[in-house]
Amino acid sequence: MSEDLAKLLHQLKARYDLFEAERAEIRMDFLIRGICDKEVDGLLEDPGLYSENWLPPHLRWPSLKQSGNRLFELLNEAAEFMQIAPIDDFSISQVEKVIKEIE
Repeated sequence: MSEDLAKLLHQLKARYDLFEAERAEIRMDFLIRGICDKEVDGLLEDPGLYSENWLPPHLRWPSLKQSGNRLFELLNEAAEFMQIAPIDDFSISQVEKVIKEIE
């Protein structure tokens, strides 16, 4: 298995966890200010609210796990987004194995 693949997946999971933690803090702040849930959900998609941890919805951990035949494309997009070299050589079974190890 490619060490680069494992590194990318570990970094994506770590970034997603940081994103979710920051998102929860921002959400709570908005709710405390009296902004309604529905409006808060829309506001939380603004990348400008986050320090460095924002991820586009399709590159977030749950989306990647359910991406099916788009996995290769999304992992390479994630690598580019995170400024990591693209991964050229991996199989779906390799990715699934690493995901199980991470979770």
